[in-house]
This record gives sequence, C-alpha cells and structure tokens, in this order.
Amino acid sequence: MAFFDKVKEAGLKAADKAKDLGEQAKLSVQKEKLQIKIKDTCTEIGKALVEENAPILEEKFADQMKVINDAKAEIAALEEAIAALKNGAAETVVEAAPEVAEEPAPAEEATVE
Repeated sequence: MAFFDKVKEAGLKAADKAKDLGEQAKLSVQKEKLQIKIKDTCTEIGKALVEENAPILEEKFADQMKVINDAKAEIAALEEAIAALKNGAAETVVEAAPEVAEEPAPAEEATVE
C-alpha cells in the first residue's frame, strides 16, 4: 500500500502545482490587461495634449512634430488610395500612394507599474 500512497501523494502534488500554474497564468493575464489599459490611457492623454498644444509643441519639439505631421500626410494619402481602390480606380492608386519608409521601431519605454 505504501507504493499507492506515494503515487497518490505525487498525483496530489502535481494537481496542486497545476492549479498554482493556472492561477499564475490568470494573474499574468490580468496584469497584462492593466498594463495595456495604462498604455492606452497614456496614449489618449498624449494625443489630447498634442492636439491642444500643437503651436507650442511645434517650437519645442520641431523634429518630433515633423515626424507626426509627415505621418499624418502619408496616412491621408493612403486613405485616398484605399478609397480609390474601393471605387475601382486601381490605376491611379499606384501613383497616389506614398512610399512608406520602413523605420526601425523605437526602443520600448519603461512601463509604469
């Protein structure tokens, strides 16, 4: 019977370990959702600040604002190209769509925890 008791004990330990791992995964998902919520909220705040303070920012952050404005212009051109495709004017799309240069992604900023 000692053998079966050891097997039973090992099975219970394995079940407890699996339960703990499941709980860890659940908590990790909750943590990730909260981090995403923080990032999204910070992005909303940043967008609002940029829109409300564009003239001031143009002076202090000219290079960054140029990147933003250039990207907005490219987005507008891409939206026109998409609309043209939807309307069946595929020939003009190639000429209208700007070439978007692939830039390396910026380094990840430290997350707020």
